[in-house]
Amino acid sequence: MSVYLLFVSPTLYIYLMVQNMEPRCSIPLPQAGFIKDIVWRRAAKYNFLVLTKDGKLFHGKFPDPSLTELMDGIDAVESSDIGDIVVAKQNKITVFSSDLNENIRVDKILTLGSPLIIIGIAR
Repeated sequence: MSVYLLFVSPTLYIYLMVQNMEPRCSIPLPQAGFIKDIVWRRAAKYNFLVLTKDGKLFHGKFPDPSLTELMDGIDAVESSDIGDIVVAKQNKITVFSSDLNENIRVDKILTLGSPLIIIGIAR
């Protein structure tokens, strides 16, 4: 079984591929601009993050047809294999625990050339 996201402004369609191409869920996006990035939360089944071009970060969970706004002013977002969420905001990188309650300190940032960046985190 595969899950695909398709954005056709202003709606995000979620396709759960079993035997057909029928959308299983559609999520109307708020008036927050167009999508800049969609990130699957690998450690959380059917969870995803949506980053809009105007910097709003939303969390979605399949098959719930709604998005929850998490943060504003975000430049980039990624999710780790263990569920941590990494956000870049105003030239600062912050790592949050999967539930967004714990802020994890970033010790070192080493740029090896675009687009490779190594982030050191003390646990």
